[in-house]
Amino acid sequence: MSSFDPDKFKQEQKARWNQGALSTWTLWKKTQVEDTPAKFFLGLVPIRPGVKILDLACGSGETSLQVAHLVSSHLKDEAKDAKIVCVDISDEMLKVLNQRAQEMGLANMVETRCEDAEKVDFGAHYFDMVMSQFGVMFLPHLVEDLARIRGMMKPGSLFSCVVWGEEKDCHIFYAARSVISPPPPPPGTPVSYGTKEKVMEALRKAEFSDVKAVEFEVVHETKDAEEYITLMSGVNKWMEKSLGEKGSELWQKLVNYCNDRYRTPNGNLRFPNVCVGVTAIA
Repeated sequence: MSSFDPDKFKQEQKARWNQGALSTWTLWKKTQVEDTPAKFFLGLVPIRPGVKILDLACGSGETSLQVAHLVSSHLKDEAKDAKIVCVDISDEMLKVLNQRAQEMGLANMVETRCEDAEKVDFGAHYFDMVMSQFGVMFLPHLVEDLARIRGMMKPGSLFSCVVWGEEKDCHIFYAARSVISPPPPPPGTPVSYGTKEKVMEALRKAEFSDVKAVEFEVVHETKDAEEYITLMSGVNKWMEKSLGEKGSELWQKLVNYCNDRYRTPNGNLRFPNVCVGVTAIA
């Protein structure tokens, strides 16, 4: 097995997110029954004039924009000095975010940067809060990266992130992986399920304090197995390659598996998932 190459890994991630910036992530949000990750972050936002918030690996910015709207609606005229800084490696994702920020009247508050999360630098003690939704699992050098992020945070400010629970509890992924065995990643690859303890320990090593975690459910519901396959093929390129054409033997096997285990009385497929919200103090 080849060794893990962090630069190659990041370029592959960038290519994937660029390719699925609009289609895949629009479908992802459409099938999500309730935006519980966003609710987790929105309950933590420090709402005050001049607040500076970093959304690391922000994607197309659904949560960033909800945070910006919350701050703007509470501060009104005083919101002009507040800033939500959205960083992502995918320029296509950020194009979607910028367009939505314009449409929502939040462009003056939202700043986007297309950067490698490992190289972001705003100087010391700049941010009042850092958040990352399914982002820290992509950091190749987790402890070092978190320590550097802590240096950009004001003392006593809040770090918050959301990570996936154990694979067996994340059925949006587990269903496909139960039928199609993915290729094993090289040793050291950071993306994984059940990273709560890993992230909490890394935060402690990076000298954050008061590290806490809370579990909550994220549910996805697709209209049928075909929509599920479309969604997951956009997220996992190995799945798209492995399944073959629509109606192939493996494709049909996955359809049957989903229908047998996840079909609801109304005919939709419902996939429950456990997520973990982690907080810490800089």
